[in-house]
Amino acid sequence: MRKRPDPSPLPEDMTADFERAVALRRERAFEEARALVVALLERAPEHPRLLTELGNIYYREGDFAVAEDLFRRALALGGDNEAAAACLCMLYARTGRRDEAAEYASRILAARPEYPLTWYTLGTVFAWQRDWRRSLEYSLIAVAMDDAFADAHYNCACAYTQLDDPREALAHLARGLTTVHLVRLAEKDGDLDLLRGHPEFEKILVRARERVDRVEPK
Repeated sequence: MRKRPDPSPLPEDMTADFERAVALRRERAFEEARALVVALLERAPEHPRLLTELGNIYYREGDFAVAEDLFRRALALGGDNEAAAACLCMLYARTGRRDEAAEYASRILAARPEYPLTWYTLGTVFAWQRDWRRSLEYSLIAVAMDDAFADAHYNCACAYTQLDDPREALAHLARGLTTVHLVRLAEKDGDLDLLRGHPEFEKILVRARERVDRVEPK
């Protein structure tokens, strides 16, 4: 199984702080995450991985103009930066710039069909467009390549829910709820509303809360 690429590895003494920043961003602690990434950029200016993560923070906050600039700067540095291209694809899809989203979708698919992130990105774009069959098709490819890809399992759960297949939706939800971010998302995500009230849904949420609280205590 082919994992997502690491386009530009960080020095070992920066890895722990970077991983902490990613975890904070997923928990929506954006100010703390940004402070860590900015401090790392002072040590490694114009590092594409750091620029992409900083862009991700601004993207999650809804500052799409700053996020776009950071993703483009990361791409301009060259190298195998699939993550920045995927982020641009999702940013354009989310902001209604469909032609640009399609351009980047074609680009990452042509360049990196062997990586799960490519297919997850396309699945997410189609989910935002409410094309659940295509979202499911691409998300299933991602999990076939990397069965531990929690976000892709979550996409599958949403698509199966919308396609009225609760058994498959619950199976993927159980596989996907492995991070605080996804557990919190599942608690309020309207795309999963058709599962609420199902006897297995709350059991899965309870188990997931217990699991992530052990691994990532608040």
